[in-house]
Amino acid sequence: MPAPDYAAEIAALRSGLANSELTIETNGERVTYTTFTEIRRRIDYFENLAAQASASSRGAGFGFSAVAYSGD
Repeated sequence: MPAPDYAAEIAALRSGLANSELTIETNGERVTYTTFTEIRRRIDYFENLAAQASASSRGAGFGFSAVAYSGD
C-alpha cells in the first residue's frame, strides 16, 4: 500500500478553507465538514502526520557507531 499523500490532503483543505468551502475533495473522496474550525483541525492533524512521517524517514532517533579498539 503506498504512503498517504499528506501534502495533497493539506493543500486541498487549505484551498477549501481559503475559498470558504466546507466540502473538500481529495483523491476521489469527498468530505463535507460542519465548520471551518473542523477543517483547521484536520489540517493540523495532517501536518502532524507529515512531520512524523518525515522524522521517521530520516531515521530520527539516536544512532551511533562504535569504534573498535585494538590493544596492539
